[in-house]
Amino acid sequence: MEEIKKFQIKRRPLSFSSWLKRQRHKDSAVGDLSRDVCHDSDWPRGRTLKRFLDYLTGRYACPGAIQALQQAWAEFEQLKKPRRVT
Repeated sequence: MEEIKKFQIKRRPLSFSSWLKRQRHKDSAVGDLSRDVCHDSDWPRGRTLKRFLDYLTGRYACPGAIQALQQAWAEFEQLKKPRRVT
């Protein structure tokens, strides 16, 4: 068992931007935002919602894009919570 632990790969947690880009096939506002982000070479790196909100507001994004970002952030945060096994 000890030997197996040596070879286990530790994965870094998925970043918000990486997660968001994987949502591009969704038929929703989050999917629309994802597709926009995939084509935006200036999309920022960051770890806080504020960083991404500042970016979108600095680009004069429409209210729908802001709402989609907030929804995407909420979905991403839910994924990070530990799941209870019943």
